[in-house]
Amino acid sequence: MRAITLLLIGLLIPLYGLAATYLVKPDLVMDVATPASGWRASPAPPAFLVDKTANGMSDGMFAKARKAGLETREQAALKMLGANELFVYNPASRAYLQIDLSSLRDGEKAPAAQTLKRSACYAGESLAREPGISAVDYRCRKALLPGLKPAYRVDADYQQNGHRGQFSGIVGFVPPYWVYLYYTDPLSNSADRGQMEQLFGAIRFFPKQPLEGRSE
Repeated sequence: MRAITLLLIGLLIPLYGLAATYLVKPDLVMDVATPASGWRASPAPPAFLVDKTANGMSDGMFAKARKAGLETREQAALKMLGANELFVYNPASRAYLQIDLSSLRDGEKAPAAQTLKRSACYAGESLAREPGISAVDYRCRKALLPGLKPAYRVDADYQQNGHRGQFSGIVGFVPPYWVYLYYTDPLSNSADRGQMEQLFGAIRFFPKQPLEGRSE
């Protein structure tokens, strides 16, 4: 699990619970406000997601994990999920958002808008290859998020083991990091989608500096 530091908690805003600022990288902080109605934010994955990842792991993936010294599927699932900086989730409905930041490699240039679009669309294509997933219908478009420009998103409807679900993936860039926001909604709570869209619009990234020195 990557290190993440909670800097500030305590701001109440309409429809949301605690607004918090997280040090997601040594030189980057992120503001995120979780919806008030039962949502939580944590650098550790929720237990239901660990179980889902472990149970959905193919035998081939688990064999590779065992070669790397991971003895159980749960350990392998935790290792996989540990690539994310933050999870925002509703434990009652089991909807969840994974937030992952990935640094540019040495010599790699900042991605162009079309590169971000291709990456977002690829997330939709990859969904169709996951075990138990079928009937995937995805659409790619530009993401209009005040706190993440440029960015593109993919929205997908799918079936998983006979149940409908929705996925939204947003791919953006905040120098020098690729930003991935991946939201999975099992459609067990009709309010989840609207609350997550408001959360998307409220996310902000800032260079690390004294909080009093920040401005919108």
